[in-house]
Amino acid sequence: MEPSDLNADIGHIAPLDSDNIPNENQAHYCFSCEEPMRGAYCIACGQKNDNMRRGVFSLIWELITSVTAIEGRIWRSWRSLLFQPGRVAREFANGRRTYWSSPIRVYLAMSILLFAFMGLTNTHLFGVDLDVEPKDGVEKTDTALTADDLSFKLSTKWFPRQKYIDAINADKNYDLIALKVRHFTSQDILTADDMEAVEAVRKRRENNINQTDNKLKKTPASDGTKNNITDNGTSKDDNFNIDTLNIEVNHKSLDSSRAADLLISFSRNPAVLTNSFNKWLPRLIFILMPFTVLFSALFIRGRGNAMLYDHIVHAAYLHAVAFFFLFIGIILSQFLPPQFIFNILFFALLIYLPISLKRMFGRGWIKTIWTSYGVGFTYLIILITSLSIVIIMDIGNSITI
Repeated sequence: MEPSDLNADIGHIAPLDSDNIPNENQAHYCFSCEEPMRGAYCIACGQKNDNMRRGVFSLIWELITSVTAIEGRIWRSWRSLLFQPGRVAREFANGRRTYWSSPIRVYLAMSILLFAFMGLTNTHLFGVDLDVEPKDGVEKTDTALTADDLSFKLSTKWFPRQKYIDAINADKNYDLIALKVRHFTSQDILTADDMEAVEAVRKRRENNINQTDNKLKKTPASDGTKNNITDNGTSKDDNFNIDTLNIEVNHKSLDSSRAADLLISFSRNPAVLTNSFNKWLPRLIFILMPFTVLFSALFIRGRGNAMLYDHIVHAAYLHAVAFFFLFIGIILSQFLPPQFIFNILFFALLIYLPISLKRMFGRGWIKTIWTSYGVGFTYLIILITSLSIVIIMDIGNSITI
């Protein structure tokens, strides 16, 4: 059909004025398959009823209005997510998908926004303010102080920025901090019996070094067995290395020096942990989310509204809201006490979770509350444990003091 035929004096089938496309750029029939048009898109092939033949500024304006429409759906979704917990997930799972933003899109957008903001502003989830001071009655110069003369000053900081950490660390004496931390971790790991065993190993090593040469140590004993002496003069059962303070006493593996270095390094620059946290948290949540869904489905299932798909939709929206709370908390912590903000966010999630679960699945309050906190607590323990393991493995070999 020729374009001129499209201007025939017949009633236009498509509702021209129901969209933002100029009427003169639309047709009675599809430009591609000539199917009669009933709306902005062809019901047969899906092509848009628009020949695009107009000025570039008009096209730009239409693009802006389209984006605004999408933004309107985003704002509508977030408004309901925050003030009507569970509604968006329930209606989306029931099939109302063009009215709400999809759960995966909301989750990914919020996670990208959160971690990008933390990276750009050098904000850490938490930090350790570690310092030492002489005990009461101790009056010595810094060079004369010993670990026993010092006491710890330790506190945690929620949502600190790096410039704040640099400011409070500028006047600290990290030589004294390192002295106290290494002494503390060593004493904390080793018991009195362990210390005696270590001292016995030390003496035995000195005696072996003085009384044994390398040739004797490498020669088999007269009874055909091998000497139980290593090249550095220690018994193989002792497994004690003074230089690196890697100790194994009574089959207990000890590494107090590495533990001390980790604590000092994190106190000076939480980015050591935060960078690893930002890298692994989204990955672990993505990996653990299916297990959380399955665990939740064990307690709430059936009745046509609690299928596995329903749990997946609800979990994605719920994680997005948790990220949003954290994002708002980081911003507000620059103006209000961070500990107060953290407490508010924690209790907000405690209230939000059962309300969302109640509206999503329609179960009784007792079962809803029990399931919410039971599954939530289990998920939190698994997440924290997994996150701690991967972070320690990630940063354990990159400690710098």
